[in-house]
This record gives sequence, C-alpha cells and structure tokens, in this order.
Amino acid sequence: MEKLLEHLSWLARVKLCDYERKLLINDIAKIIEFFNRLGEIDVKDVEPTTHVIELVSVFREDKPGKPLSPDKALKNAPSKEERFFKAPRIL
Repeated sequence: MEKLLEHLSWLARVKLCDYERKLLINDIAKIIEFFNRLGEIDVKDVEPTTHVIELVSVFREDKPGKPLSPDKALKNAPSKEERFFKAPRIL
C-alpha cells in the first residue's frame, strides 16, 4: 500500500508528510476494499447499459424558418460596420 501511495503522489506531483501518508493509506485501503466488494457482486443476469435512462433522440427535428433580415440581426450588436458584426482583433 505504501508503494502505491508513493507512486500516486509522484504522479500527482504532491509531496506528503508522514501524517498525510497515514491518513491516505487508510483511505486508499478502504477504497480498494470497496472495489473488491463490488467485484464480488454477481452480475451475470444483468443486461449491460450505457445510459441510466434510455433516450432515443433528444434533439428536435430541423425545420427551416424565415431568416432574420440583416438589419434585425445587427439591431442589438455592440459594434457593427456596414452590414457586418465587428469584433476586436484576436491574435
């Protein structure tokens, strides 16, 4: 367990004091025990799922509509030049 914690702290680039090590070793042991218990659960008869709720299609159908006129589209623009939106230069 000590070696695992040392490896994890190295991956995270975190230095741990002795007190933190002791606390984390206990936490990691509990987490590993929990996952071991999960591994013992019999799931042979459970159908695999990818989503908790089955969704067929969450998107609405595309329906063409009447487009905005250039004047209406630019009406609330903070900055415009002729018939175009004007934005600050980005480099």
